[in-house]
Amino acid sequence: PEVSIPQTEVQVVRDFVRKTGRAALAGLYWRELRPVYRACYGTTADRKWFVNEAELVVPFGHHDRGPTSIRWYRVRKPLPAHIESGLAQALTARSPSTTWNVLRGFRWYRFVHREWGDFSISICSDLIDTAPWRSLRGELLHLFMVAFNKDVDLYESLTWVRAYETYVNLVSVNHGSCGGSFLWTPRRSHAHELARLRGKDLFVMADVTIPVKKLLEAQRHGIRGAVSAAACDWAGTQHQPSEFKSPPPGFKRRALRIV
Repeated sequence: PEVSIPQTEVQVVRDFVRKTGRAALAGLYWRELRPVYRACYGTTADRKWFVNEAELVVPFGHHDRGPTSIRWYRVRKPLPAHIESGLAQALTARSPSTTWNVLRGFRWYRFVHREWGDFSISICSDLIDTAPWRSLRGELLHLFMVAFNKDVDLYESLTWVRAYETYVNLVSVNHGSCGGSFLWTPRRSHAHELARLRGKDLFVMADVTIPVKKLLEAQRHGIRGAVSAAACDWAGTQHQPSEFKSPPPGFKRRALRIV
């Protein structure tokens, strides 16, 4: 979940990935960015910045001998939440000689893995911004989100909307003190909900399997299948229903090969 790992314990997560061969995504505590140079003497206020980041740690190496090393990536939150803007305001009020600001991220990342497929990472309130999701449509299989959401009902609805409009598996892991983690896939009817954890003060680990190749197949051919099924319905003939809902109209899958 978001803001769950202190900066001093990041190495623990990296060592875990190196030892187990399992990738990890974790939200980190806010951290102050060190300036490249000090402010000039005599300025009225010292400006400081802090960031909200998540860290993705991925193992790689020989499969027959276990992972030989890891790679880690920092993803910075593009859309600061009110709680972070409020933190900057409170820090500034405590020390008027220092002005605090939130430095937002300026990139959305698309990671590509030979076995898992392509995916992106979102941090909490990023889910509200509609702009990036349309640009990423057809370029992802999975969206992983770390969060600190108090309004669990609202985010439950939003996560499903994002899962369907981008036609991906969406994993939203909320902070345990708030509760409310969800895993969606664009399957039909009630099969689209793969996991749901409700309740506050949770300390739970869930092992859930998500579709990869089947979802990619639905992304590639789902619209054609839906049109054919509609033609059969109009003609009154039988057809085999698909396991997945049809992708949104206009959906086009970017080329991707999974081993």
